[in-house]
Amino acid sequence: VSPEDAEEEEDGDAIEKVLWHQAKGVAHDALANGRSSLPVVSNFLLDSELDWENVEFFIKWKGQSYMHCQWQPLSELQN
Repeated sequence: VSPEDAEEEEDGDAIEKVLWHQAKGVAHDALANGRSSLPVVSNFLLDSELDWENVEFFIKWKGQSYMHCQWQPLSELQN
């Protein structure tokens, strides 16, 4: 395995940046109802006391294009 390949494999699970966050399940519900799962502004974001266990994050993975961004709950990101 070349050094470039090894670095690319390691980058696959590395977070480059968090693009958005919203209530857990919003993206899943949108897809189930034929709507886009892309981030939307909602009143949820204005709530000053977020329960971080009920939030999902739109993740841009290091070494991956924006096409591969995914919604992930906090529990998955902590592993």
